[in-house]
Amino acid sequence: MKVKKEVDIRYVNALEAFCTSLIRKHGRIVVSIWLLKNPERLREKDLYVIILLNDIKTGKSGFKKLELDVLEAEKAVSTNLGVRIHSGFYNLSVYFESVMKGDEDIFREIRHSIPVYDPTGFFGPLKKLINTGKIVGTRESLFKLVFDMKERYKDIHKVKMRILDNIYAAVVDSGQAALITAGTRFPIHKDIASGLEKHFVKKHMLEKRYADYCSDIIQFMKEVEHKRIKNMTGKTLDVMIKKGNLFVNRMKDLVDEIEKKTANA
Repeated sequence: MKVKKEVDIRYVNALEAFCTSLIRKHGRIVVSIWLLKNPERLREKDLYVIILLNDIKTGKSGFKKLELDVLEAEKAVSTNLGVRIHSGFYNLSVYFESVMKGDEDIFREIRHSIPVYDPTGFFGPLKKLINTGKIVGTRESLFKLVFDMKERYKDIHKVKMRILDNIYAAVVDSGQAALITAGTRFPIHKDIASGLEKHFVKKHMLEKRYADYCSDIIQFMKEVEHKRIKNMTGKTLDVMIKKGNLFVNRMKDLVDEIEKKTANA
């Protein structure tokens, strides 16, 4: 463990010396510096560094001088600290264009990189956007899309359940109201449909289909609650809504009819 710690410190010192030398001379045009951590390319004592340059602020002569200073800094680090640094360059305008086009090679490089010098906050936020799937075209964005679709599906299911709860409550309340108005005991949910048949359908006060609507909705709700029905389709829910509306309206009329008969008795 002690040896590894010393090796890590040497790498840190090498990066610090390299970046300090470069920024002191060319800080005006260096936008960001990051360390590439690609296991397929890394060798012991070797560091791969990417330097992003602001090509708007300088011309070819400025870049030429920077390249020479980079080679000198690499040599100094290798001689003094025994760590070899290999540098690569990007121009800001070209790099940004590659990002906008969804260059997967660029994204792959960003995933395996660590920002070393990033005063303007260019590289760090870009890496975070990729990791969180905010940049379209990356594999992370595809994973996020799938995840979001699952979450949206859950939200849709919750909305459907709220609608079904409302239909169920309206059918139960209106069915109980009709039976209680007729002078029966307060019926439990599962007995409402049979109570309607006994007290109204058989006496020709109610069409049988309304007792069937009540039974269908209550039974459907139980199937959903016990997860025997896991995927409630929009078409099925539409049928339940239609049956529920017809049932509630018919119960209202039935209660009015019962109250009129009671008043005239």
